[in-house]
Amino acid sequence: MDKQIDQLVERIVEADNPRVISAYENKIASLENEKLLIAEKLQTQSKPRHALEMFELPLGFLSTPWNLWASGQIHLHKIVLRLAFAERIAYTRNEGFRTPKSHYHSRC
Repeated sequence: MDKQIDQLVERIVEADNPRVISAYENKIASLENEKLLIAEKLQTQSKPRHALEMFELPLGFLSTPWNLWASGQIHLHKIVLRLAFAERIAYTRNEGFRTPKSHYHSRC
């Protein structure tokens, strides 16, 4: 749009007819308005709409992971496991579950 506006300004400088100049000025004004609308849309779309909802589950986990686990919902069980453990929990038939690596220990 900036390129189009620059081209129209150059044409205004070269034009002699008042009607042509007026048409160019109207087109420039239209392009400027369109540019402002696009900038406004980009600004409003870049903000997260539900910022608090994004952090609801992680904050719930940090405050009381047992409440999420006790809910009985499979997708919440998976979230708790992913947040708590760095890897999948290993299980062997004869020995049972192995000691998992937590995210805290994996950073050390």
